[in-house]
Amino acid sequence: VLRHEGWRKLEYIPWNLGEKGNPALKDVRVRTALARAVPLEPMLMDLLTTRRGERLGRPAIGTLPPSLCRSHADELQRLESDPAAAKQLLQEAGWQDSNGDGLVDQQGQPLRLRLIGHSGVPMHQEITEAIQKNLAEIGVDLHVELLDAEAYAARLSEKDWDGVLLSWSAGLTPDLKGNWGSEGPWNFGSYQNPAVDELLAREATLDQTEEALQLRHQLQQKIYEDQPALFLFWVDEVSVLHNRMEDAEVDVLSPFSHLHHWQVPPDEILRDNNGNILPKPNP
Repeated sequence: VLRHEGWRKLEYIPWNLGEKGNPALKDVRVRTALARAVPLEPMLMDLLTTRRGERLGRPAIGTLPPSLCRSHADELQRLESDPAAAKQLLQEAGWQDSNGDGLVDQQGQPLRLRLIGHSGVPMHQEITEAIQKNLAEIGVDLHVELLDAEAYAARLSEKDWDGVLLSWSAGLTPDLKGNWGSEGPWNFGSYQNPAVDELLAREATLDQTEEALQLRHQLQQKIYEDQPALFLFWVDEVSVLHNRMEDAEVDVLSPFSHLHHWQVPPDEILRDNNGNILPKPNP
């Protein structure tokens, strides 16, 4: 049997808006074009749908987990995938295929982006291959590097990338400032928006009032409109248990939060012909 742990793990790609990132990413039209070029449904079907059709992923619109049901902006609609609209946005930003080689360019310089991922996360290869193909369809050349843990951490810290694929385990307190405040410790792409900073400062003074919840929804809207990252999907991780186990529940805090309640009924305990519990313990 499967026990669902809940929505806490996020797959997303912050764009590097700092000095080492591609200057093209500073244009919100380019970032929006990248978002509109990537359809999530094929990835969700391939990576997070069981043979019985059960979906273990849901599209993301930000970094607040859906488990924070009042704080999460459920009403916020994702941008629909539309390669034609993506190409139009790139053209408005001055990027078009001037020489017929299939890549959009400015003054002969093609739009090339560097994306890093973690080779130790099997899903990263499939995600990056899909996105690479999607962006090629709108004329963007995405160069992907899957790195081991040490190299990945070093490159992430050095900000030597245009985009980084993260498997992010979100906190269970509503902390937008940590990810999107100008000085936020988890603001990997150096995103800065004075209007967002002002709202974050105001939110911090309101604690958990209804006004704070409304402000949190407003912040998610403004951040999503800025597209500082390619938000992909939340993963509903599951625990697999034998059906002899009773009162075995898991939750978003930990699969073992309720371990003290787990039990196997006496008549379901596996024993050998002599009545000893299996497997037989070592002497």
